[in-house]
Amino acid sequence: MTGTGSLSHWQRDAADRLPRWPEQAPRAKVEVLIVGAGLAGCSAAQELRGQGRSVLVVDAQGPGAGASGRNAGFVMLGNAIDYPEHVHTQGRERARLLLELGRRNHRAIREAFGDRCDHVACGSLMLAERDDPRALDRLAEAAALLEQDGVALALGDPPAGLVGFGRALTIHEDATLHPGKLLAALAEQLEGVRAKVVELDDRVGVARLEGGGEIQFERALICANAFSRALLPELEPWLTPQRAQVLLTEPCAPLLDRPCYAGWGYDYFRQLGDGSLLLGGRRHLFFDAEQSGEAEPTRAVQDALDDYRAKHMPSSRDAKVRQRWAGIMGFSKDGFPLLGPVPGRERIELLAGFTGHGLGMAVACGRLAARRLIGRVEDEDRALVEWFDAGRIVERV
Repeated sequence: MTGTGSLSHWQRDAADRLPRWPEQAPRAKVEVLIVGAGLAGCSAAQELRGQGRSVLVVDAQGPGAGASGRNAGFVMLGNAIDYPEHVHTQGRERARLLLELGRRNHRAIREAFGDRCDHVACGSLMLAERDDPRALDRLAEAAALLEQDGVALALGDPPAGLVGFGRALTIHEDATLHPGKLLAALAEQLEGVRAKVVELDDRVGVARLEGGGEIQFERALICANAFSRALLPELEPWLTPQRAQVLLTEPCAPLLDRPCYAGWGYDYFRQLGDGSLLLGGRRHLFFDAEQSGEAEPTRAVQDALDDYRAKHMPSSRDAKVRQRWAGIMGFSKDGFPLLGPVPGRERIELLAGFTGHGLGMAVACGRLAARRLIGRVEDEDRALVEWFDAGRIVERV
């Protein structure tokens, strides 16, 4: 994969925990080859190992180098303000399926890795700006629908230290964590190799590596998100790279006790344990330019983040920015993951297209993709498998 950019705070902080994989494959033949060592790929590999399958994970940069190690560390049921839209376009049953997927994902992380990834069950806030009446109305509608569907929440005033917001929706189930430490825990004990796959010959089950070398496989699962298009060009109309940019300040006075989404979910921020303020977003102001696979911060978006902090969090104005980074997300055409066999590719399956919400669903989806690959999907999961079926890429919508 390409477009890894400079390291994030999480990647630097967890550098001594992330495994250092060899640059040559330890085996030339494997039952299941997984391409991509992020949350989805590592979760799928762990599940397959638990099912007794031989698995090799291949990633050009090693575990956690991509977007999975560059996000804000929010473990959320989803973008709450989108819930009315999901109900309207997908129906109530599917909207509830998404909620349960988020719960299952959170539960899997908390139970298996919570004490190893700085997991904090603090809840989250969805904020609507005071001068955006449509957002204020939508937030109230979302609160009503979510509460009807069993989500513990509260609709009230925003935190006193924030400026310009008119309403805040608290989702009590949400949490924060350290993405780098989570990835280190997920990648632990996995067999992997740092190598770039440049071609997949699914007719004979061979992955060809940059610089020479081949790995034979019976089945392959591609978990490279937007970069999956390099191996599967037919995905190009369905997967779009979207750059997310972030800044991190030096410690400042207490401002927030939980992560926040704002601006319809385009903007997001949290305060770390040492008081550092993490702020990301503003890509919607530069939409065309941010459809990029280059994970480097840009002056335009970073200046917009600086302006946003000055406007909405003025008490942090004296805290200097100590780090800026970017990551590449994979957005699917219809906003939902692509999971399952790739049409016309006999041995290849796919898991990609988390559309900015990978930390909220990728662990659970990785496990689900692994079970689908070996034909062990439980009855309760069949509706999700059918909904996310990667076969829909042959449709023209």
